[in-house]
Amino acid sequence: GDYEGMGFAIPSDGAQEILEAIIRDGNADSVNSSLSFKRPVLGIVGVYMEKGHTYIMDDVEGRIYDVTEGISEYSYDDVWNELIAAGGKPVGPIIPGASGIYVCSVTEGTGSYGVLEEGDIILSVNRVEATSMDALMNELNKHYVGDSVTLDVFRDGRTHVVTMVLSAAK
Repeated sequence: GDYEGMGFAIPSDGAQEILEAIIRDGNADSVNSSLSFKRPVLGIVGVYMEKGHTYIMDDVEGRIYDVTEGISEYSYDDVWNELIAAGGKPVGPIIPGASGIYVCSVTEGTGSYGVLEEGDIILSVNRVEATSMDALMNELNKHYVGDSVTLDVFRDGRTHVVTMVLSAAK
């Protein structure tokens, strides 16, 4: 057939780490690499939000819309009405009291269940500021499944410090 000159490769050090874990443990659960199936997660659905902005969440699609006056080209009412017309289930207004990762939902059976609540805002993980979902994941990927992390969480107008155990990505 046709060949486009594309090739796929994996880093040898990552493959070696997985191979050694399989030989040693019979699985690669202890490996924390981009090649591992067992990546550490909090067990939440979250999105970065900025303090003082106004958001609408569509519970059907799981999307967040920034409808902050003067920033968004769409008004709160326009987005709300469009979501309803499209069969969505709008929730809002959400006006976060802090910038960080807004917890949309918590997954039962994970380390965050019973520790984090819907509506919490994760400000930092191990004192590393949660400035985006990428920043959050970068910090989590420094750890292994089963490790404990400390979160600064904004809830009910106050910052709380919580500790939780990282779960395995499914």
